[in-house]
Amino acid sequence: MNTLADVMRPTYEFVDSNKNGVITLDEIKQLSSEVSQKEGFAEPSETQLQFTMRLFDLNQDGTLTTNEMLTSLALDAVVSEDAVDEDTYNIFDKNGDGFVERDDWSAPFGDIGGERGEEVKTYVFNRVDHLNDGDNRLNVTELGNGITLVRTLALGY
Repeated sequence: MNTLADVMRPTYEFVDSNKNGVITLDEIKQLSSEVSQKEGFAEPSETQLQFTMRLFDLNQDGTLTTNEMLTSLALDAVVSEDAVDEDTYNIFDKNGDGFVERDDWSAPFGDIGGERGEEVKTYVFNRVDHLNDGDNRLNVTELGNGITLVRTLALGY
C-alpha cells in the first residue's frame, strides 16, 4: 500500500464498475440506488450526486477518478477518536521508525487540492508539527490531526 486510496481499494473499488479508472455519474447513480434500497434510505437527487462528484474530485479537474473517490472515502474513515489505523500509519511511516517525516507526508494523499495541493499539504504538516512539538515529524496522534485537517480542507467537513 502506498496511498490512502489503497486502504479503501479492497472494499470499494467495485464502484468503478467498468474498471476504467473514472467514476461516472451513472456509476454513482447505480451505487446510490443499491445502497438506498438496501439501507432503506431515500435516493439522492441527481443534483446531490453531481455535487458529490465535484466534492470528491480532489484535484478539481472535472473528472472523478477511482483514486480520488477512494482517497475521499479514506479521508473520512481512517481517523477515529484521534487514532489512525495501522495500515494507514504504515503508508505514511515509510521507514518504520514510528514517526512520519516531512518527506513521507505528501505522497500518500495523491493528487489532492488542485494546483495548490502541495502547498496545502506542506502547510498542514508544518502547522500540526508546530502546534505540537516542532520536531519536524508526526507521531500517531499528530498524523491523525493532520489527516483530519486535510480532510476538512479538501472535503469541507
